[in-house]
Amino acid sequence: MIAEDRINAAALLLARGAPQRPALVCGRRSLSYGELRRSVARAASAWRQRGVEPGEVVMLRGNHGMDHVVAFLGAMWAGAVPVPLRAALPRPGDEAHDVEFALDGSRPHAGQANGDGGTRWIAWQAEFGDLPAAAESPCEPGSPACWTEPRAWGARSARVLPHRFALSLSAQAGVLPLTPAHSMLGTLRALRRGTTVILHADAPRLAA
Repeated sequence: MIAEDRINAAALLLARGAPQRPALVCGRRSLSYGELRRSVARAASAWRQRGVEPGEVVMLRGNHGMDHVVAFLGAMWAGAVPVPLRAALPRPGDEAHDVEFALDGSRPHAGQANGDGGTRWIAWQAEFGDLPAAAESPCEPGSPACWTEPRAWGARSARVLPHRFALSLSAQAGVLPLTPAHSMLGTLRALRRGTTVILHADAPRLAA
């Protein structure tokens, strides 16, 4: 049970959807709100198993598919601060120095920014095996919950959102189709309304 003065944005974002209502649809794959909550809680266990601490920044590089959303919400559920990144890396000559966590390679990864400023990259395991569902981490309402996508390879185009941002999102119901051109923030807004989010059908699964 979270104390009255503590909240968790991921838990709030998933609170309004009826358990049997489809939450995420991506091609032939779908997750109901009940299934999404369980997946997110188990993803939080996966983050904690990897040594991620509350308040620590983690960076997710990949397409805007179902596994990406689950990993993102799972990091928030665990009290970490996820940063959504595009799958593609900057081209030579782009301002790559503005993104110290740029990674060579093609597989989706999760990057963990350590307290000493260093960064280590790990492959994200989309299947959680027998991991238990973790309780949501209680957070100060004004503490960082997540970052929005950078519009370009530079930190100035992204912004951090506190946990209390989830309290101010609309409760209007409906169906919101999303494509890779849409943002993670758009997905979070739709989930807060308890609507069905249509993700890009061509987004691949994250794999270790």
